[in-house]
Amino acid sequence: MKMLKAAARVLYALGETTLVYVALLCLMGALFNQSWRAWVDDAAWARATPSALAVFCLLALFRLTRKRYALSSRLAHPSDQPPRVTWWFAAVSLSTAPVVLVMGVHRFQEPGALQLITISASIASLFNVLCIALTEEFVYRYVLMGRLLHLGVPVFISLTIQAGLFLAAHGKHAFIAPHTVAWYFVGGLTLGTLYVATRSISCTAALHAIVDICIAQTGPASYWLTHRPVDAMRYDWTIAATGMWSIALLGYWAQSRRSNATSPYDWTEKPAARLLP
Repeated sequence: MKMLKAAARVLYALGETTLVYVALLCLMGALFNQSWRAWVDDAAWARATPSALAVFCLLALFRLTRKRYALSSRLAHPSDQPPRVTWWFAAVSLSTAPVVLVMGVHRFQEPGALQLITISASIASLFNVLCIALTEEFVYRYVLMGRLLHLGVPVFISLTIQAGLFLAAHGKHAFIAPHTVAWYFVGGLTLGTLYVATRSISCTAALHAIVDICIAQTGPASYWLTHRPVDAMRYDWTIAATGMWSIALLGYWAQSRRSNATSPYDWTEKPAARLLP
């Protein structure tokens, strides 16, 4: 019976997330299908306009839905452990991607190529990055994971579900090789753990944006509209970042286990019944 109730809660959260996702797709379609080039002369600003509007819409959605989805201090974690553990994990998570990227650079672009980087294209690229980061964090961490925890689904199960769906949502690009599967799945676990640890969706969105910016500096990315400064890498920095995140995750949850008397599998937001629709 308990397993059936748990499965029903998971299915309910997945169903609600699907509805939110469909509504969000309709909103994004309405914004990005407009012919902004007819109203904006500059091509880069025309590309940035729908992304900027989407960012403001998403920020409004975060605020309007915070009572239903945002995590609160009632979650039995991480207030039971020293705050330094939480901020240590946040610092490692946020700094890993840029650090391993810079360490792995073999050669930067020639000065002539760097001069082609324009301010308008850079700003447009940043708006695109923010739009992607906020959209995915809203769906997978804020709505899906938040709803699972509000319904009483244990933290580890919630983390695994959202990370698995995050992996699957990236399609064939995530399943090219074992290291790409690990990259997306461990990345989803890191983002989810960061959200649980800090209760701040801003932190997870910042990490997501940082990673997307790093990705765009080492390879083609449709959302990056200007030249990238990196010409060649000594190694695949995503593999190194995956390893660093994995070590940080193991260290964080091991420390959390020692700092709490209850099992981490039992950490849920209580009382859950009051939060049911």
